Amino acid sequence: MGLNSWAMLKSPADIAKRESEVNSVLKALRSNGLNIVAIHHHMLDTQPNVIFLHYWGRGPAPKLAAGFRSALDVLGK
Repeated sequence: MGLNSWAMLKSPADIAKRESEVNSVLKALRSNGLNIVAIHHHMLDTQPNVIFLHYWGRGPAPKLAAGFRSALDVLGK
């Protein structure tokens, strides 16, 4: 099983991350004008705990992509 992150520039997207990465990803997305829709998990008793964060944004695609990239840059640090 692996983790994934994806961006869709038309509807809400999500980022899968470890629990310890939630705050840094939130900060990266929000500082780039992307709005958080939901934070939750799909699996029980996983180690490490995998959290899914759904987000959306409006604006030019390059700006939205840069905001998504800023979140990816903090994953795994």
